[in-house]
Amino acid sequence: MILNMAESGQKGGPKMNKASKKNKKSWRKNVDMTAVNQFLEEERFEERVGGSFAARANDELFTIEKDAKAAPEKRNRKEVKKLRCFANLEGLPGAPDPKPIRNFTLKPEERENPIVTDMKLKKSRGRQGTRGDR
Repeated sequence: MILNMAESGQKGGPKMNKASKKNKKSWRKNVDMTAVNQFLEEERFEERVGGSFAARANDELFTIEKDAKAAPEKRNRKEVKKLRCFANLEGLPGAPDPKPIRNFTLKPEERENPIVTDMKLKKSRGRQGTRGDR
């Protein structure tokens, strides 16, 4: 058996609440806002999806695929993945390095005083010349 409730304006329907709406607190407490909230929620949803679906043409709603796509590859579950702790070291893909000039470790030849390296080069050139004369 289906029991239909009559609207509040009709005979036999639920009676309106005669509570006081004197101040803001009692107004909020005693006013039924479900219909308004439901309407506003529907409007927000239509804004998100780009308008009403009833007003759109069939071409906008449906597309026909003309060329069949290959089945997607199944990923090998036993495939070795990089650890997440190392992913942070690689940085984000496509994002530029925020600090382009980073400190790096110098090799012993680079750490050496430039005067000492020049002296070594002169010595090595001098020895090469003497070796050829002998």
